[in-house]
Amino acid sequence: MDTASFLRHIQSLLWYEGQMAHLEQIPSRQAITADVDPPLHERIISTLEAQAVTSLYRHQVDAIHALRDGKNIIVATPAASGKSMCYNLPVIEAILGDRSARALYLYPTKALAQDQEKKLAALIPDERKVRTGLYGGAPPTNDRAGIRPPARHTLLAPGGRPVPLGIPGEDLVVTSDAFMELERLPRRIVLIGGGYVAAEFSHLAARAGAEVTILQRSARLLPHFDPDLVGWLMPRFHELGIAMETGATVTRIERTDDGLRVHASRRDAPDLSVTADLVVHAAGRGPDLDALDLAAGDVAARDGRLQLNEHLQSVSNPRVYAAGDAAGMGPPLTPVSSHDAKVVAANLLEGPSHRPDYRGVPSVAFTVPAIASVGLSEDEAHRRGLKFQVNAASTPNWFTARRLAERVYGHKVLIEEATERILGAHLVGTHAEEVINLFGLAIRHGVTAADLRSTMFAYPTGASDVGYML
Repeated sequence: MDTASFLRHIQSLLWYEGQMAHLEQIPSRQAITADVDPPLHERIISTLEAQAVTSLYRHQVDAIHALRDGKNIIVATPAASGKSMCYNLPVIEAILGDRSARALYLYPTKALAQDQEKKLAALIPDERKVRTGLYGGAPPTNDRAGIRPPARHTLLAPGGRPVPLGIPGEDLVVTSDAFMELERLPRRIVLIGGGYVAAEFSHLAARAGAEVTILQRSARLLPHFDPDLVGWLMPRFHELGIAMETGATVTRIERTDDGLRVHASRRDAPDLSVTADLVVHAAGRGPDLDALDLAAGDVAARDGRLQLNEHLQSVSNPRVYAAGDAAGMGPPLTPVSSHDAKVVAANLLEGPSHRPDYRGVPSVAFTVPAIASVGLSEDEAHRRGLKFQVNAASTPNWFTARRLAERVYGHKVLIEEATERILGAHLVGTHAEEVINLFGLAIRHGVTAADLRSTMFAYPTGASDVGYML
């Protein structure tokens, strides 16, 4: 099996390392054939048995045979799994003596690669044979790793991570992921930040009985949404007992006998401190690029962001593409990542001719009720010099809201005067998370306000209100 074929084979299996119980296991003495070099065969078997390895998976057998036959192999481990590959193969590699075959071990993060390199060095006295690199980065060069993965292109899609707070006591803060994994809800919770995560988690925790405080550095919560609609939503926060401190910059966190104390400074008010049992990072996320050795792959980045052209292709290394948070070209939303992936796939298959199209991407904060937005804000439309009319109203008396006893319900729709194009739509209230998609479709595909007014929607539904919003 050549290197390229083996790489494809071994990657496809290691992606399912967590589900390998169902894969075929073969006794070592039966799996490793002795048709090339019987003495070497016995050394391999005895070494495996010394490591208490009595059976192997089929892809491990293929790897051992490839090394034994003098072929270079690549072991790509997309998670901290695949230990049998990491430990068995170095042993085999070590006992091959002076043969020219080498194995390159690729890991998803620099820290894991460095950790594994130390462990491999302990197994293999000859450190020249230990080769590690990063899985997901650009292929290592020959002089750096000894062999080159045969991929023609690389896609960087590591996702996002919480932005560093850069304050004393930052290690006492948990991520939003850790919050979702809590087995028990603490009594007192502080959320640092005032965007999507803070708004959604505060509603969730407060409704479950926790005392919640939001510390937001900006002048208001949910800065990515229309300020009028955010104002209509704020009574819901107050009703839930959520304490909101805006203009508050967290400066440090300390552990006390009573839990955690969060200190914040304010521009136009005295500094404050809040005691909590749990402090949650809700201050935003950025591309998770720190673990990637971008310089080794000649992948240009500036201020923590990849430098890409309009095709999501690296400006410095045309073999490298990016999608989602790593690309940072569109809104940081899940549908954007999927859209980017389709664009990159098309460019890989057909050449760099496809561009992402971020028109009409809806955004929702899943508070209760939800607040949603798509297209331009009023400020953005004014800055572009567009002439438009604004249809806006708080309408809790509309039947859609009254039948669900929802007191927060309203809209703001921007319509271009000359063309009746929908420039932007902003909703708050019941069904906002669904109705916003109709406005997204209209913006993306040129459906005008007149078209929507003339459309008959099922009644009573949230969509049946669309015509009255125009």
